[in-house]
Amino acid sequence: MCKGFGSTLSGPALRWLVSLLSRLISTFIDLVNAFTQQFASSRKPQKHAGDLYRIVQGASETIREYNTRFNDEKVAVREYDVSKAVEAFIRGLHHESDLFKQLTMHPCHSFEAVQEKAAAAIRLEEDILARANIPSTPSVPSTSAMEKSNRKQPTSKKEERYRPYGRGVNRIDNREENQQLPTLAEYGFTSGVGGILKALREMGDGNSHSDLPAIAFDEEDLHDGQEHRDALIITLSMANCTVRKVMLDTGSSVNLIMLKTIENMGFSEKDLQKKTISLVGFSGETANSLGEIVIPTYAGGVNKQVRYLVIDGPYTYNVILGRSWLHLMKAVPSTYHQCVKFPTP
Repeated sequence: MCKGFGSTLSGPALRWLVSLLSRLISTFIDLVNAFTQQFASSRKPQKHAGDLYRIVQGASETIREYNTRFNDEKVAVREYDVSKAVEAFIRGLHHESDLFKQLTMHPCHSFEAVQEKAAAAIRLEEDILARANIPSTPSVPSTSAMEKSNRKQPTSKKEERYRPYGRGVNRIDNREENQQLPTLAEYGFTSGVGGILKALREMGDGNSHSDLPAIAFDEEDLHDGQEHRDALIITLSMANCTVRKVMLDTGSSVNLIMLKTIENMGFSEKDLQKKTISLVGFSGETANSLGEIVIPTYAGGVNKQVRYLVIDGPYTYNVILGRSWLHLMKAVPSTYHQCVKFPTP
């Protein structure tokens, strides 16, 4: 077996075998161990189901390209849970895409069902691009390092600023906010394929202006005319549960929910996607998030899938909703009027 082993090798591996010192190998097990030790760094790491969550649709990537790339990675995973594969596929899609909204509103219980809906979305996407005489994979200027970093998942080294007891949350973000993403100037659209499809839909509707209504506050919105310094606290329906003591904070870039709150709602730590982010308070205290969870959050006729960081501690509020929820709802809060307004059906 030792003598025949060389017939299976070539290149550097064969040269390594020939260069072995005389009488170094006495059994086939010795040869296997020596070979494994020598070429351990060349072994491809085994794919795990958690790796599927790292697959994210690029800014200018079509649904077909994303679907192909996701399936290639999924095939490399030996054992995976179907529900996790479905969830990973949905999370990787553009959150403003019609396919993401459809899969979120009408969940699929098998990956085959997801592929059927993806195939329909691919046909629609390519038909729109074909009618606009735009290739399905337009040439896009190479993206900057800033754009690529925007798609990365936060690591444990990234820090978040937070103010305990409801005084707000501020996120440390080193990105240059004034930098612009490359445009598809040759087509007159921005934001890659997603922007093209959105612009084409607006052209088809003959309506290119925003339907967002004006939002304003007046004296009638005041609960009382007394001077106050109160934070804006509301009550929301989350996963069919009524959750009180929810603070709205425009100084927060993330949504926080307390571990005790999700436990009272019927969730557990097993339902969390593991994501540890260091939170540093302004007085110097630190805390790490236990993970991340997506909870359907209902307000005023609008139901959104909202992502929360879960933390454990004796805090004043059950939930702190930051700019991510406010922007998702197109909401405008007023601490002075003690209310929040947003468009509803």
